[in-house]
Amino acid sequence: MNNMKDANRKAMFAKKGLTMKEFLKSGNYLEDEVRNRSDKKGGHFFDKDSMKFFSSRVSELMWQKGGSNDSSYKTKDIYFITSEADRGHIKHGGSARGFTIRKSNADGDISAVSKFQEYSTLGEARKELKDTIGNGSN
Repeated sequence: MNNMKDANRKAMFAKKGLTMKEFLKSGNYLEDEVRNRSDKKGGHFFDKDSMKFFSSRVSELMWQKGGSNDSSYKTKDIYFITSEADRGHIKHGGSARGFTIRKSNADGDISAVSKFQEYSTLGEARKELKDTIGNGSN
């Protein structure tokens, strides 16, 4: 990471009352890795227009099987949660905000692990994700 990103991250976790160790354990830094993977593949998942079209948001925490406390995070699947809500005239799954569990593989492919908008709350999606990937997750 560059110095500006490091400074922003340190400010963010300090604001949340986290130590650097707690921040790293949280998996929060994995979002950069997911975005980098997608960009290298030429994916459009995180494009501004795509995110706007689906009113998509990405949960700030991400997880890996077995945790992410070493450099293997570069090759392991990264699991994360998105939420989408239809605000336009095209309805994709309903106008209510719903949550979807997704994963990014090392090649930059992003796929849905759950059904689109399967969960009505972030808490439900987090619980299912932690159950799915096991106790070793972040």
